[in-house]
Amino acid sequence: ASPPDLVVMDIHLPGMNGIEALGELRAKEATRAIPVLAFTASVMPQDRHTITSAGFDGFLSKPIAIKELGDTIASALSARGRKDGA
Repeated sequence: ASPPDLVVMDIHLPGMNGIEALGELRAKEATRAIPVLAFTASVMPQDRHTITSAGFDGFLSKPIAIKELGDTIASALSARGRKDGA
């Protein structure tokens, strides 16, 4: 009924990759402002550049470090608050 505050999206999804899915979220008014974090095992510098250039609000590499997860989520939500004027 209401959009999520944040999406953590794997880059390797069945049927569509995370970059394509992000494009669909950004194309719709209702989901455009939702922060989306990329979650992937692809950690080569070029992969990371491609992912961050696609417009994700943050990057999380596998395996996940709990502190990094918390910090990245807090940062994305804080940035959203600044963008929304909250």
